[in-house]
Amino acid sequence: MKLIFGVNNIPYGTDKTTTGDVANWLENKYGIMNAYVGMNKKFIGMEVMQEILGVKNRGVQHDMSAIASSLKQAISMQAFNGVLPGVPTKASRMGISSRFKNGKRRGKSKVSGVARPSFIDSGLYQGSIRVMLDESK
Repeated sequence: MKLIFGVNNIPYGTDKTTTGDVANWLENKYGIMNAYVGMNKKFIGMEVMQEILGVKNRGVQHDMSAIASSLKQAISMQAFNGVLPGVPTKASRMGISSRFKNGKRRGKSKVSGVARPSFIDSGLYQGSIRVMLDESK
C-alpha cells in the first residue's frame, strides 16, 4: 500500500510543458509535497486510517481528496514561507504572474507591488494536485 502524491498531467500553457513537468521541477527545487507530508503527518495518518478501515471508500485506488485539498490550501495560505529555502519565491514577491496581460507583451508580466503566493502562477499546478492511496500489489 502506498500514498501517491502527484498531478493530473495536462498541458501547461502553449508550449510542450505539462503540469507533470512543472510538478517535477518544483518538487526537485523546493520539495513542496515532501515538506507538506512532513508538516502534516498526523492529519495524513488519520485520513489514511479512515480509508483503510472502510469509513470512506472501497477499491484498489482511493481518492484522498481531503489530503489533496489540504495541500492546495497550504499553498494558498503560504504555509511554506520561511519553511522551505527560497520560499517565498522571488517571482511571488515581485508579483510576476501569467494570469495578467500587460498590453501586447506575451509570457510573464510583472504586476508591480502586488505579491502573490508562491507556486500559484497560473493556478494549473495547484488545481491539478491529486493524492491517491494505492492498494495494488
